[in-house]
Amino acid sequence: MGDFTGFSFGDWRSSDPNTGIVTVYRVSGGDRYDEELHPEIKDRTAEVPGLNGEYYFGSDFGPRSFDIEIAFDSLDEKQFRKLRQVFGTKDIKKLIFDERPYKYYLAKLESPIELSYVCFDEPKKIIGTARDGVRVANRIPITEEVEGEEQIIGYTIEREQVTPYEYQEGTQRVYKGEGKITFKAYFPFAKSVYKVLPSNEEGSDWAVSSGILTEEEYNPVEPTITTQPYDSYIIDTSSINIYNPGDVETGFRMYIPFIESDSTTQITLTYQAKENLTDFDILQFTLPKQGRQYGIDENSYDIGVLIDTNNGLIIGVSEYTDNQYITSGNLYNDCIDAGYFFKLQPSDKDDKAKIVITNGNQGIRIFYDYLYF
Repeated sequence: MGDFTGFSFGDWRSSDPNTGIVTVYRVSGGDRYDEELHPEIKDRTAEVPGLNGEYYFGSDFGPRSFDIEIAFDSLDEKQFRKLRQVFGTKDIKKLIFDERPYKYYLAKLESPIELSYVCFDEPKKIIGTARDGVRVANRIPITEEVEGEEQIIGYTIEREQVTPYEYQEGTQRVYKGEGKITFKAYFPFAKSVYKVLPSNEEGSDWAVSSGILTEEEYNPVEPTITTQPYDSYIIDTSSINIYNPGDVETGFRMYIPFIESDSTTQITLTYQAKENLTDFDILQFTLPKQGRQYGIDENSYDIGVLIDTNNGLIIGVSEYTDNQYITSGNLYNDCIDAGYFFKLQPSDKDDKAKIVITNGNQGIRIFYDYLYF
């Protein structure tokens, strides 16, 4: 990366996506870069009059801020206006740093951007090509014998593709200067951009540090008992293999369809963070024999439930369409018999973490993010 690194905010990139030319540099404030390895830690305490010290009730991670020093040396009027439009927003967007493109933060501007710059007039450079993108490379004469003499009656024209060329036409005003941007991420962790490592990134600098599996590792072409795909419900083993390469524990959502039955069904989710682990987490609940009714249509019933361990809810699902589960608003938390809403611990490939499902049904699916500092 050298002394300059790039970043993106929403659809905007500090380098031109078409040419790769950097328009805004992210630079260090001195001779080195500063980085907080994790968000601010906030302790939960309470003072008790008459007692020394405070009671400690645990800690949480607070919001995260990013101070970015930027520099630019050739922004034209169009690019300068684009900069104003991109950062003149109150919206939360994805913030990605080029040196770690596998993760993104959901961030917004914390304060207005202050720029310090000077203006210059410089030659206006234009990229162009010849008409139709080709030019005449060679003219080969066509001859014919007329009255004993060779005469040229035409030409065969050979053409070649033209490489774009650059020329100058007049002048334009450009801005050169620097500034500072402060982003704030109210959710302190970054989410993974990828579930599976793209094949063209397997040799990149960040591939190993991300912990993200290749397609062959994540979903073996010929799975065996010991190499089942991840995040897939295998009816033969009644379990889902789990892999969380993130830095912190992550909640999940799991869809469980109703089973056609004349009686209720007790379902148990048992989570083992490591292979052969004797300690485990559990969530046990009993679903009714038919989904609960929703809306005014007396024939409309939930087709399944969505377990959301981030929010601690078991929500009814009315339909599945366009690869999305549509929730009905019905809650099934009263169906919980034992256990609690657990989360998935950080792991590596050797941990062989899994969720064992008893009395499950085909069609179960799980969704979760990898969370990084």
